[in-house]
Amino acid sequence: FPSHDMPSGNLSCSSMFRSSTSVSALISLLNTFDTSSVLDMSYMFYNCVSLNTMPDIDTSKVTNTSNMFYGCTSLINIINYNLPELTNAVSMFERCSWVADQYARSDILLLGDS
Repeated sequence: FPSHDMPSGNLSCSSMFRSSTSVSALISLLNTFDTSSVLDMSYMFYNCVSLNTMPDIDTSKVTNTSNMFYGCTSLINIINYNLPELTNAVSMFERCSWVADQYARSDILLLGDS
């Protein structure tokens, strides 16, 4: 698998795995990333059609999740992210039909109080 090491102090993961075909196999690695300083996760998993589980990552400082899971048509395992700083979630789950059918946006995103 390609290396996706997170540089120390990186404030953006935008488009990091965009359209990756092997991202599902990397979920356990993603769960070890230190994303506690990341502000921008827009397009991070955009069009990763094989992604079926959201990674368990720290989203407490993230302000932008626009198009983060756009087109992730295999996504079925949802994690409740704590996003107290979120300002932009436009199309976060666009074209994720299972998510749209099963959950209201308020069940997926915990906004405000952490």
